[in-house]
Amino acid sequence: MTPRFKDMFSSLVPVQVHQATASFDARKSEVINVETGRLREHTQIMNGILASLNLPAALDDVTNHEVLPESIRQKSSKVKSQGGINAITQLIADLPHIRKRNQEILDETLRLLNEEKENDDRLRSQFKDKWTRMASDQLTAPLHQECGKYRGILHAAANADETVKQKLEENKEGIRLLSATEPELKYVLVYIASTAAIPCLDSSSTNKNSEAVVKLRGLMDVVQEIKVEREKLEKEFTNVHCDMSSIFLKALADNQIINEEEISTAKIAEIYGPLKKKVNETIKKQEDCLAEVELWNKKFSSEKASSNSAAERERILKILANGHDKFLEIKSNLDEGTKFYNDLTPLLLRLQQKVSDFCFARQTEKEDLMKQLQQNIISGSSNSNAPPRPPPPKASSNASATNNPFDIEAPIPPPRNISSLQGKVQSSGREGTQAPPLPSQNPHYQPQLCNPQQQQPFTPYAQPPYGYPSQQTPYLPQPQFNQNYTTPYPVAYPGTYPGAFNPPLHGNFKIQILIS
Repeated sequence: MTPRFKDMFSSLVPVQVHQATASFDARKSEVINVETGRLREHTQIMNGILASLNLPAALDDVTNHEVLPESIRQKSSKVKSQGGINAITQLIADLPHIRKRNQEILDETLRLLNEEKENDDRLRSQFKDKWTRMASDQLTAPLHQECGKYRGILHAAANADETVKQKLEENKEGIRLLSATEPELKYVLVYIASTAAIPCLDSSSTNKNSEAVVKLRGLMDVVQEIKVEREKLEKEFTNVHCDMSSIFLKALADNQIINEEEISTAKIAEIYGPLKKKVNETIKKQEDCLAEVELWNKKFSSEKASSNSAAERERILKILANGHDKFLEIKSNLDEGTKFYNDLTPLLLRLQQKVSDFCFARQTEKEDLMKQLQQNIISGSSNSNAPPRPPPPKASSNASATNNPFDIEAPIPPPRNISSLQGKVQSSGREGTQAPPLPSQNPHYQPQLCNPQQQQPFTPYAQPPYGYPSQQTPYLPQPQFNQNYTTPYPVAYPGTYPGAFNPPLHGNFKIQILIS
């Protein structure tokens, strides 16, 4: 084998181990989602509190006395790197089209189910008890339940789209300003400052080296450390890998069963226990930091000038800082929504294909059942129009009182084939011609030739017309009176009914039949 050879069956495990591994992966994914969700939730809370306090933009404004603070410049660059307001506007405009496509697939699926049910109900009402196949309601309940689940998902997604759209409308002003270029943003701020909308803060109103400013600077550094630490924690949660196949195989070999819940819980606690501890520590660190931020921000706000121009500038800077945070949140929501709709489309198509196959099978079943019903109807009508069977013949009551066989009514036998009853005779004439076969009712008949002068045959027919060869007709044998069946014709007069004699025989010869 080559060094690069890989056995394709190396990962083959028993079914119990495979099921236990799948359950462990589900538990692990649940832990990861819960812990990363906690981190993101507390990060959003921290950003919201800082944005409401206009931090750290207010500190930059006090320290540098610039028209465009450094923190606002960095936030604007980050917003523009992700497409700015045009990107999220386009994403919001595309969401209804993606949702409509999924809704159309689901509506078509429901239409197929309803159409199949209507056809089944119509035929059931038409044929009543003859329509024996199972009703559609009993077969399509799981499909309707699945369609209802997807309908609820689409309804919830539509509500989420409206929430994101409303969030954009509320923060559109700050996002639009951050999406402008740096010269444009400076020009806008200078223009607003000249009209006293955003006047520059008086340098003498607040000391940039005051205790409050220094403390807030240190706390903002702590906030940044918390954010970086949480990003690393999320990566650690997703990068943890553990091969549980060997552990479950060992448990199966030792105990013949796998206690998946106990083993998975212990392993998850072992792997993710330290990471969960770090999550709790960073949340506690955030709470302590925000408590100090609120305390020192009160002192910082009291040191600032209480003029109207300073308050207006504070408000605008808060709008810009909040616009940055809301932009990141809205962009993340829109990306998740777009991915959600794109992932939902193949699931709906799979459901639609399943319903189409079901409807096709029901259509084939319907056609076969209708064909069978039509055949039953046709066969039933033909049987009903047939004449009744005649009763069997009844024997006479006095049949036993008489011994005359001719008084007993017997069934009419089938017509006898004369040619099959004819025997072979031999001619004794001078010409040596062979006579045609004669009828024989008894296998003991032995036709023999005799001297034609000893007997003159009786000819019941007239002379043949001119040109017809002359011939001698042999006398037919008399029927036997000791036959074991009853004939419908009088046996005493064998020559009085049609077909009693054979046609005239050709040839000039005479024959005599001896009855043995």
